[in-house]
Amino acid sequence: HFWREEWEEAEGRFREAAEEMGCVWEGASSASALLSSSDPSAVSLAFNLARLYEERRQYPEAASVHKSIIGVHPAYTGSYVRLATMSRDVGAMKECASWLDLAFKTSTENEDLLALIGHFWFGNREYENSQHIYEKLLNQGSKAMEPYATVALGNIYFANINVQNGVKRDKFLSHSQDFYSRALKKDSGNVYAGSGLGCVLAERGSLSEARNVFQRVRECSGDSLPSAFLNLAHVMLAQQEHAPAITLYKKYLEAGQGEG
Repeated sequence: HFWREEWEEAEGRFREAAEEMGCVWEGASSASALLSSSDPSAVSLAFNLARLYEERRQYPEAASVHKSIIGVHPAYTGSYVRLATMSRDVGAMKECASWLDLAFKTSTENEDLLALIGHFWFGNREYENSQHIYEKLLNQGSKAMEPYATVALGNIYFANINVQNGVKRDKFLSHSQDFYSRALKKDSGNVYAGSGLGCVLAERGSLSEARNVFQRVRECSGDSLPSAFLNLAHVMLAQQEHAPAITLYKKYLEAGQGEG
Protein backbone atom coordinates (compact mmCIF):
# COMPACT_ATOMS: atom_id res chain seq x y z
CA HIS A 1 0.00 0.00 0.00
CA PHE A 2 2.79 2.43 0.91
CA TRP A 3 4.62 2.13 -2.41
CA ARG A 4 1.31 2.37 -4.30
CA GLU A 5 0.65 5.64 -2.44
CA GLU A 6 -2.47 4.20 -0.82
CA TRP A 7 -1.89 6.21 2.32
CA GLU A 8 -5.08 5.40 4.23
CA GLU A 9 -4.66 1.68 3.67
CA ALA A 10 -0.99 1.84 4.59
CA GLU A 11 -1.72 3.70 7.81
CA GLY A 12 -4.39 1.16 8.68
CA ARG A 13 -1.92 -1.70 8.31
CA PHE A 14 0.69 0.18 10.35
CA ARG A 15 -1.86 0.81 13.11
CA GLU A 16 -2.72 -2.90 13.21
CA ALA A 17 0.98 -3.78 13.47
CA ALA A 18 1.42 -1.28 16.30
CA GLU A 19 -1.54 -2.76 18.18
CA GLU A 20 0.00 -6.22 17.89
CA MET A 21 3.02 -4.73 19.68
CA GLY A 22 0.79 -3.42 22.46
CA CYS A 23 0.62 0.19 21.24
CA VAL A 24 -2.51 2.08 20.23
CA TRP A 25 -1.24 4.44 17.55
CA GLU A 26 -2.97 7.80 17.90
CA GLY A 27 -0.47 9.88 15.95
CA ALA A 28 3.10 11.11 16.26
CA SER A 29 2.73 11.46 20.04
CA SER A 30 2.42 7.66 20.27
CA ALA A 31 5.95 7.11 18.95
CA SER A 32 7.54 6.83 22.39
CA ALA A 33 5.04 4.16 23.44
CA LEU A 34 5.66 2.18 20.28
CA LEU A 35 9.43 2.41 20.67
CA SER A 36 9.20 1.10 24.23
CA SER A 37 7.96 -2.21 22.82
CA SER A 38 10.27 -5.19 23.19
CA ASP A 39 9.47 -6.19 19.62
CA PRO A 40 12.67 -5.66 17.55
CA SER A 41 10.64 -4.47 14.55
CA ALA A 42 9.12 -1.57 16.48
CA VAL A 43 11.75 0.89 15.30
CA SER A 44 11.20 -0.10 11.66
CA LEU A 45 7.47 0.38 12.09
CA ALA A 46 7.99 3.80 13.67
CA PHE A 47 10.29 4.76 10.79
CA ASN A 48 7.69 3.68 8.25
CA LEU A 49 5.02 5.70 10.02
CA ALA A 50 7.32 8.72 9.93
CA ARG A 51 7.88 8.18 6.21
CA LEU A 52 4.11 7.99 5.76
CA TYR A 53 3.72 11.40 7.40
CA GLU A 54 6.52 12.73 5.24
CA GLU A 55 4.92 11.51 2.02
CA ARG A 56 1.73 13.24 3.09
CA ARG A 57 3.82 16.38 3.69
CA GLN A 58 2.95 16.31 7.37
CA TYR A 59 6.49 17.36 8.17
CA PRO A 60 6.08 18.33 11.84
CA GLU A 61 4.58 14.91 12.61
CA ALA A 62 7.26 13.11 10.60
CA ALA A 63 10.04 15.06 12.33
CA SER A 64 8.54 14.33 15.74
CA VAL A 65 8.57 10.56 15.11
CA HIS A 66 12.11 10.62 13.71
CA LYS A 67 13.33 12.56 16.74
CA SER A 68 11.68 10.00 19.00
CA ILE A 69 13.48 7.25 17.12
CA ILE A 70 16.94 8.78 17.51
CA GLY A 71 16.14 9.57 21.13
CA VAL A 72 15.85 5.82 21.76
CA HIS A 73 18.22 4.64 19.02
CA PRO A 74 20.86 7.39 18.58
CA ALA A 75 22.71 5.39 15.90
CA TYR A 76 19.65 5.02 13.63
CA THR A 77 21.13 6.77 10.58
CA GLY A 78 17.96 6.62 8.49
CA SER A 79 16.11 9.06 10.71
CA TYR A 80 18.95 11.58 10.60
CA VAL A 81 18.91 11.34 6.81
CA ARG A 82 15.16 11.95 6.65
CA LEU A 83 15.37 14.90 9.06
CA ALA A 84 18.14 16.40 6.93
CA THR A 85 16.14 15.81 3.76
CA MET A 86 13.02 17.47 5.15
CA SER A 87 15.07 20.44 6.37
CA ARG A 88 16.59 20.80 2.91
CA ASP A 89 13.21 20.56 1.22
CA VAL A 90 11.81 23.46 3.26
CA GLY A 91 14.97 25.55 2.77
CA ALA A 92 16.29 25.22 6.32
CA MET A 93 19.87 24.64 5.20
CA LYS A 94 21.58 25.30 8.54
CA GLU A 95 19.31 22.75 10.19
CA CYS A 96 19.99 20.36 7.31
CA ALA A 97 23.74 20.74 7.85
CA SER A 98 23.34 20.02 11.57
CA TRP A 99 21.42 16.81 10.94
CA LEU A 100 23.96 15.71 8.34
CA ASP A 101 26.79 16.32 10.78
CA LEU A 102 25.06 14.20 13.43
CA ALA A 103 24.29 11.50 10.87
CA PHE A 104 27.88 11.31 9.66
CA LYS A 105 28.99 10.65 13.24
CA THR A 106 26.79 7.55 13.27
CA SER A 107 27.85 6.20 9.88
CA THR A 108 30.46 7.15 7.30
CA GLU A 109 29.39 4.46 4.81
CA ASN A 110 25.62 4.87 4.51
CA GLU A 111 24.93 5.43 0.80
CA ASP A 112 21.81 7.57 1.18
CA LEU A 113 23.61 9.75 3.67
CA LEU A 114 26.66 10.18 1.46
CA ALA A 115 24.46 11.07 -1.53
CA LEU A 116 22.64 13.68 0.54
CA ILE A 117 25.89 15.16 1.85
CA GLY A 118 27.29 15.32 -1.68
CA HIS A 119 24.14 17.08 -2.87
CA PHE A 120 24.33 19.50 0.05
CA TRP A 121 27.93 20.46 -0.71
CA PHE A 122 27.13 20.84 -4.40
CA GLY A 123 24.22 23.16 -3.59
CA ASN A 124 26.57 25.26 -1.49
CA ARG A 125 29.08 25.34 -4.38
CA GLU A 126 31.65 23.59 -2.24
CA TYR A 127 32.57 21.44 -5.20
CA GLU A 128 35.76 19.87 -3.86
CA ASN A 129 33.95 18.50 -0.82
CA SER A 130 31.10 17.29 -3.02
CA GLN A 131 33.54 15.60 -5.40
CA HIS A 132 35.22 13.68 -2.57
CA ILE A 133 31.83 12.37 -1.41
CA TYR A 134 30.75 11.17 -4.85
CA GLU A 135 34.14 9.57 -5.49
CA LYS A 136 33.74 7.76 -2.18
CA LEU A 137 30.35 6.46 -3.32
CA LEU A 138 31.85 5.15 -6.55
CA ASN A 139 34.75 3.55 -4.71
CA GLN A 140 32.29 1.71 -2.45
CA GLY A 141 31.14 -0.14 -5.56
CA SER A 142 27.44 0.47 -5.03
CA LYS A 143 25.50 -0.52 -8.14
CA ALA A 144 22.47 1.41 -6.93
CA MET A 145 24.38 4.66 -6.42
CA GLU A 146 26.78 4.38 -9.37
CA PRO A 147 24.53 6.17 -11.93
CA TYR A 148 23.74 8.99 -9.50
CA ALA A 149 27.35 9.52 -8.42
CA THR A 150 28.66 9.33 -11.99
CA VAL A 151 26.25 12.01 -13.24
CA ALA A 152 26.97 14.12 -10.15
CA LEU A 153 30.70 14.11 -10.90
CA GLY A 154 29.93 15.20 -14.45
CA ASN A 155 27.81 18.02 -13.03
CA ILE A 156 30.66 19.16 -10.79
CA TYR A 157 33.09 19.51 -13.68
CA PHE A 158 30.46 21.22 -15.85
CA ALA A 159 29.55 23.66 -13.07
CA ASN A 160 33.17 24.82 -12.99
CA ILE A 161 33.85 25.39 -16.69
CA ASN A 162 33.18 29.11 -16.51
CA VAL A 163 35.78 29.69 -13.82
CA GLN A 164 38.47 28.00 -15.93
CA ASN A 165 40.36 29.31 -18.92
CA GLY A 166 41.73 27.83 -22.12
CA VAL A 167 43.15 24.34 -21.83
CA LYS A 168 41.81 23.75 -18.32
CA ARG A 169 38.30 24.70 -19.41
CA ASP A 170 38.46 22.20 -22.26
CA LYS A 171 39.79 19.61 -19.84
CA PHE A 172 36.83 20.16 -17.52
CA LEU A 173 34.41 19.86 -20.43
CA SER A 174 36.07 16.59 -21.45
CA HIS A 175 35.89 15.20 -17.90
CA SER A 176 32.23 16.19 -17.69
CA GLN A 177 31.45 14.56 -21.04
CA ASP A 178 33.30 11.39 -20.01
CA PHE A 179 31.21 10.99 -16.86
CA TYR A 180 27.91 11.58 -18.68
CA SER A 181 28.90 9.17 -21.45
CA ARG A 182 29.91 6.55 -18.89
CA ALA A 183 26.49 6.79 -17.25
CA LEU A 184 24.74 6.53 -20.62
CA LYS A 185 26.71 3.42 -21.53
CA LYS A 186 25.27 1.76 -18.44
CA ASP A 187 21.75 3.08 -19.10
CA SER A 188 20.93 4.80 -22.39
CA GLY A 189 17.69 6.04 -20.84
CA ASN A 190 19.39 8.03 -18.06
CA VAL A 191 17.78 11.40 -18.76
CA TYR A 192 20.03 13.28 -16.33
CA ALA A 193 23.17 11.99 -18.02
CA GLY A 194 21.60 12.79 -21.37
CA SER A 195 20.79 16.33 -20.29
CA GLY A 196 24.35 16.79 -19.09
CA LEU A 197 25.83 15.46 -22.30
CA GLY A 198 23.58 17.73 -24.35
CA CYS A 199 24.75 20.75 -22.35
CA VAL A 200 28.40 19.84 -22.93
CA LEU A 201 27.81 19.46 -26.68
CA ALA A 202 25.98 22.79 -26.80
CA GLU A 203 28.81 24.45 -24.89
CA ARG A 204 31.25 23.07 -27.46
CA GLY A 205 29.13 24.54 -30.26
CA SER A 206 27.90 21.17 -31.55
CA LEU A 207 24.32 22.38 -31.70
CA SER A 208 22.90 19.71 -34.01
CA GLU A 209 24.33 16.93 -31.84
CA ALA A 210 23.09 18.66 -28.70
CA ARG A 211 19.64 19.02 -30.22
CA ASN A 212 19.48 15.31 -31.02
CA VAL A 213 20.47 14.44 -27.46
CA PHE A 214 17.91 16.80 -25.95
CA GLN A 215 15.21 15.37 -28.23
CA ARG A 216 16.12 11.92 -26.96
CA VAL A 217 15.93 13.16 -23.36
CA ARG A 218 12.49 14.57 -24.01
CA GLU A 219 11.33 11.28 -25.51
CA CYS A 220 12.74 9.21 -22.64
CA SER A 221 11.31 11.47 -19.96
CA GLY A 222 7.85 11.53 -21.53
CA ASP A 223 7.88 15.33 -21.19
CA SER A 224 8.05 14.95 -17.40
CA LEU A 225 11.42 16.75 -17.14
CA PRO A 226 10.91 20.53 -17.51
CA SER A 227 14.61 21.17 -18.20
CA ALA A 228 14.24 19.12 -21.40
CA PHE A 229 12.02 21.88 -22.80
CA LEU A 230 14.40 24.59 -21.63
CA ASN A 231 17.56 23.01 -23.02
CA LEU A 232 15.95 22.26 -26.37
CA ALA A 233 14.58 25.80 -26.56
CA HIS A 234 18.06 27.26 -25.95
CA VAL A 235 19.50 25.20 -28.81
CA MET A 236 16.69 26.12 -31.21
CA LEU A 237 17.09 29.78 -30.33
CA ALA A 238 20.82 29.54 -31.07
CA GLN A 239 19.91 27.95 -34.42
CA GLN A 240 17.65 30.93 -35.18
CA GLU A 241 14.47 28.81 -34.97
CA HIS A 242 12.57 31.37 -32.96
CA ALA A 243 8.98 30.15 -33.25
CA PRO A 244 9.57 26.57 -32.01
CA ALA A 245 11.94 27.93 -29.35
CA ILE A 246 9.20 30.21 -28.00
CA THR A 247 6.76 27.29 -27.94
CA LEU A 248 9.22 25.24 -25.88
CA TYR A 249 9.89 28.11 -23.47
CA LYS A 250 6.13 28.32 -22.89
CA LYS A 251 5.97 24.57 -22.29
CA TYR A 252 8.81 24.92 -19.78
CA LEU A 253 6.96 27.67 -17.90
CA GLU A 254 3.72 25.65 -17.92
CA ALA A 255 5.57 22.58 -16.63
CA GLY A 256 7.09 24.65 -13.83
CA GLN A 257 3.68 25.95 -12.80
CA GLY A 258 2.36 22.39 -12.81
CA GLU A 259 5.12 21.32 -10.41
CA GLY A 260 4.19 24.07 -8.02
